[in-house]
Amino acid sequence: MKWLARVMSCLVSVVLLSGCYGPELDQLDDTLSRIRQTPGTPSASRIEPLVVYPVEAYGYSDTRSPFQAVQLPSQVADVTHDDSLLPDVQRTPEPLERFAISELRMVGTLVMGGRHVALIETPDGRVTSVRAGDYVGSNGGRITHIEAHNVRITERITTQQGWQEQQVLLSLKSPP
Repeated sequence: MKWLARVMSCLVSVVLLSGCYGPELDQLDDTLSRIRQTPGTPSASRIEPLVVYPVEAYGYSDTRSPFQAVQLPSQVADVTHDDSLLPDVQRTPEPLERFAISELRMVGTLVMGGRHVALIETPDGRVTSVRAGDYVGSNGGRITHIEAHNVRITERITTQQGWQEQQVLLSLKSPP
């Protein structure tokens, strides 16, 4: 039995090794040697010269950084500088302070008890009523005035010069 297993393993080895020889391999070797001897064939010994491109100065250093938010002229009324504008970190944040003002949308107003109340929609579709003095937006914005078609908000932003206030207008959009 052991003798038969040895004979079988030898036969399998001979069959497998016979695949390493064939007339096609000789033809392949001849073709490759002709290609290697042909002039103009790329070789590893030839290195193409480097292409040197001219260096130009960055000409946009005096413009707005692309990483800063764009402020539309119609939204920002004036900016004042005051270091006493530090936000009150002890105050409990109101629900609309989780969103940036640009994410909020004014959807209407009501008059309750002689005072205007604005209806503000959040990105998740919830509508919240707000009054003058309420806080909105992620920059510590506070509602200063509510009119029939817009809400005036004073935001606190930090700049290189310190804390500043800016006026933002959230307007009621007419349906298309």
